Amino acid sequence: MPLVLKAVFPIGDHYFSVPFGRPDTAVKTGHKYRDEVVKRAGSPVPTTAFETNPTARKSLAGVFFSVWPIWNAPARTGKDIVFVHNPFMPNRVPEGAFAFTGDEWVPGPEGTIMPRSLRPAAQQAAPTA
Repeated sequence: MPLVLKAVFPIGDHYFSVPFGRPDTAVKTGHKYRDEVVKRAGSPVPTTAFETNPTARKSLAGVFFSVWPIWNAPARTGKDIVFVHNPFMPNRVPEGAFAFTGDEWVPGPEGTIMPRSLRPAAQQAAPTA
């Protein structure tokens, strides 16, 4: 999961729960809900920009992310770049619009966000030309 997801969605630490001595109970896994991070100075920073910020909901189509800092980027970039769609924006960027990226994180079932490459073929949006 790209770290940028934790900046614009309330995704916290990953967890799993193993019910020892209870073979009839399944292992649970997921992410804790985290709607803010606290800066060193103590002030909170919301992680719900896409969902709760009125300006972001209307005008922020998504964010680009790369593990490479801009001042130390490889000579050939593209597949290292990820685009995360804003699932709350009414006029979304068409999926596949940024063909140079390595992957896109798109709205998934039941309000989730998922890599476009992992979405079942029947739910894939056609790339734009």
